[in-house]
Amino acid sequence: MNERVGDSPDPDNQALKSLEKVVGTSLPDGLFEFYRTRLFEVVPLPSDFHVPDHSSPWIESVSELYGPEEAIDFLECDLRSMECGTRVFPPHTIPLGGDGNGEYFVVSTRKSDFGAVLFPFHEVCDPMDETLSGIIRLAPDVPTWIAGFQEPSGRHFPEKSGEMKAPVSEFQPARAKKKQRPWWNIWRS
Repeated sequence: MNERVGDSPDPDNQALKSLEKVVGTSLPDGLFEFYRTRLFEVVPLPSDFHVPDHSSPWIESVSELYGPEEAIDFLECDLRSMECGTRVFPPHTIPLGGDGNGEYFVVSTRKSDFGAVLFPFHEVCDPMDETLSGIIRLAPDVPTWIAGFQEPSGRHFPEKSGEMKAPVSEFQPARAKKKQRPWWNIWRS
């Protein structure tokens, strides 16, 4: 799909090739660089971000970012759940991160907004709807979205507002934890 990945046996390149195969298209440039540079491992989390033209109290922070392997796991699980007539992620999107409360941030692979970071809030966006009606556009691409990250205000993170006893330094980025199998793989051996 993508000449940028090449035939290198490097595991990172293989993960990018696998993700492109799952989504059926080349990755948007911003998302490709996000994965290639492993930025998902070093961005300080949790982070607040600006939501353009929207004053929503429920989408202003991100607490986890996913690498290509996690995105593949999410998409494969979503494909299996479609057999039961449901899904989590809208069509033509790649999971990028989450807010820690069951909401996700995705990257579009549709021609109309290829590479844009979107928020399919479950109250207004039906993931089964091919038109993506109700989806909220957060940024034109991944680098623009991440460039807008800022230290949490404390409104959604008690540790920043003094409500918790643990010092902020004990809160590590989501990727710093030991890699665990996704919850839907628990019953697999």
